[in-house]
Amino acid sequence: LGGAEVAHRRGAAGGGHHRIGIARRQLEQLLRRLPAEQREILLLREVEGLSYAELSSALGIPPGTVKSRLARAREGLLEHYRQEPGESLHDEHPDLDTLSALLDGELDTFQRPQAEAHLHGCARCQARFAELRALGDDLRALPRRTRRASRAR
Repeated sequence: LGGAEVAHRRGAAGGGHHRIGIARRQLEQLLRRLPAEQREILLLREVEGLSYAELSSALGIPPGTVKSRLARAREGLLEHYRQEPGESLHDEHPDLDTLSALLDGELDTFQRPQAEAHLHGCARCQARFAELRALGDDLRALPRRTRRASRAR
């Protein structure tokens, strides 16, 4: 596991990350608004800490589908939270799939330095990345009982 992946796994919420601060009840309601396949993959990644490879195996889907489904789930949850249409990233910015995979430590050795370099100099992408990280921290703060109940719906 790379350093970013190890830092992101269980317990990372106390490592300098900030939560958006969505109330638990509101977060549960937002999760219920996602399609079941998005809710499931998001909870398995953020709550259970499964890697992309583990998600691919557990769900029986290709790794590329894991990456895009997670990105769509995160964006959908944020859009529901904001209650306004999400902004699409401009072409010169990393797409949401890339930012999501960077957050999870799942970019390859070619993509990671490019994404990190862009992120270092782009306040807009830094804000989006921080928002994605904070969303994960909020999800990991859910009690396990709540996580399982949301996944079963």
